[in-house]
Amino acid sequence: FGGIEAVTLAKTLTPDIPIIMLSGVVGEETAVEAFKAGVQDYVMKDKLVRLVPAIRRELAEAQTRRDHTQAQSALRASEERFRMFMKHLPGAAFIKDNDRRLVYVNDYFERALSSIGFQLGRPTYDLLPPRSVDAVRAADDTVLTERREVLFTQQFTIDGNDLTLLTVKFPLPHEDGHVSIGAISLDITERQAAEDRLR
Repeated sequence: FGGIEAVTLAKTLTPDIPIIMLSGVVGEETAVEAFKAGVQDYVMKDKLVRLVPAIRRELAEAQTRRDHTQAQSALRASEERFRMFMKHLPGAAFIKDNDRRLVYVNDYFERALSSIGFQLGRPTYDLLPPRSVDAVRAADDTVLTERREVLFTQQFTIDGNDLTLLTVKFPLPHEDGHVSIGAISLDITERQAAEDRLR
């Protein structure tokens, strides 16, 4: 039972633990084999002055790796929460980039509006009914230039049905300074009809 076997066993039991090999004699071939097995560093017994700095360095790097793993796990969990939220949202949610091209749509959007011909990666103005184009373009302009949210209603005809959508658009800032357009649209056709009847 030698050093390489010990390293292999340690990596099997605790894959993330940093390992420093301490040896009296380490040939080049053994050193290469040790690094392949998962050793982060090795220290010769006649140069123990290197041991404490090596331990400190490897503990710091191990913490960095743990932090990275936790950050990746948190990111995956956040993305899954977002996906589930968008999947069950009772409305159309979508994102446009700063060139006003669709880059994301939720399931509701795809089911309700795919018949109009919306496609990811292209602007939407030419697909909108003429009565909605000006309001949609103005809302996009406001979000991109003034970086504030806009609430407005728009009219659509989908599969022969006239719909009234209540839409909120808002800025989604990026690290490089530009913004995308986030939006959620709710079908308020029935509510609008009820209000009209009351009036």
